[in-house]
Amino acid sequence: MDPMEQQPPTENAPLLPKGVPDMGKPPKGDPKGVPDMGKKVASDDTAKTVEVSETGSTGTTDYKGEKETLDDIPDLQSSVAAIVEDDDGDGDAEGDSQKPEDKKKDQDEKNKRNKSKQKSKGVPITAQSAFELEREVAKNMAKHNLANQYLGFRHFWFFTVPQAVLTCVSSILAFVATLELFTSQQKTIINTIVGSTSGVVVFLQTMSGICNYGSRADMHQSAAIDLRDLRDDLHLLKQKLKQIEMDNKKKKAHAEANGEVHDEDQDDEHGDSFEEIQSRFRQSLSACKSNVPMGLTEAFGGIDSNLLLARSKENNSYMTSIYGEVEFDAFIQSKAYDILSGEILHYKRFPFSLPRSKDVVQKTMDRLRNHIELYQHFWHKDGKV
Repeated sequence: MDPMEQQPPTENAPLLPKGVPDMGKPPKGDPKGVPDMGKKVASDDTAKTVEVSETGSTGTTDYKGEKETLDDIPDLQSSVAAIVEDDDGDGDAEGDSQKPEDKKKDQDEKNKRNKSKQKSKGVPITAQSAFELEREVAKNMAKHNLANQYLGFRHFWFFTVPQAVLTCVSSILAFVATLELFTSQQKTIINTIVGSTSGVVVFLQTMSGICNYGSRADMHQSAAIDLRDLRDDLHLLKQKLKQIEMDNKKKKAHAEANGEVHDEDQDDEHGDSFEEIQSRFRQSLSACKSNVPMGLTEAFGGIDSNLLLARSKENNSYMTSIYGEVEFDAFIQSKAYDILSGEILHYKRFPFSLPRSKDVVQKTMDRLRNHIELYQHFWHKDGKV
């Protein structure tokens, strides 16, 4: 007989569920020495031991001779049914019998929790925000590069070269004073020059330590190198984000065509967050303990303020007629910083001295306006539409 088939009911024996073989009735009286008649029910994943009891008209007697009522007997059929309903093997049949609407609701809650976890990791960066960050980093890199050239030039020509020349002259004169070619009076003059030169060298060394041009130039150079690396990373990240946004648009169009809902946040794990970029940017600036010279700070600040003043209604209408709906503020500022850096570099006395911020800012704004007018029809033949 197949053990999985249901056993026929016998006298004083309940109907056993399918899959539970009949173990027979235990002997009456004190069942000393009788082995445990418990058995496993249902599958190997969930094993339950059922104690076989004798059913009587007045109650039930277990192997220890204690009386139990019919209500205390476990319902084997209910137990087996519960095990069968737990089709996922997690021991919980509640989630397996949920309606599709309930499962969808649970899935939505899980998605919300996953999104909240992703947001807690940091604000994601878009291609537009990466471009704006790259522009800000490039501006600070230009300031530190100009400061490095200005301070480095002063340290080299004001202190390093004079000290080297005077030390060399002093050494030569001290050697010449030992020769017999000069009279005692001439030797006295030479020794006086040597001593005076040594005093000037000491003075230059003291002033070099006070001005600290060399150390400041090195700090600005280090900051410029760190900002350059950050700018390059942002440039690569911007290209990557553009490709990701294009792929997301294709996925969204495909999902809408198939009547599906596209999750735009499912591809947020695509690189550094805003907090990570901000941390690197602040570390690069905080590592430099030297202030950018005031002339450079005023020049770049003047460009920013003038561009803000130029955002009038008439100017915006004019720029919109040229560039359309493109966000032109970002690349106009980037071009203004490039022109300003070029104006400072081509100043005839730089890096010996800095130009007047008022003059260089005005020249930069004039050249920026000329560039906008010139490149309005640049790609068209003869420069006209």
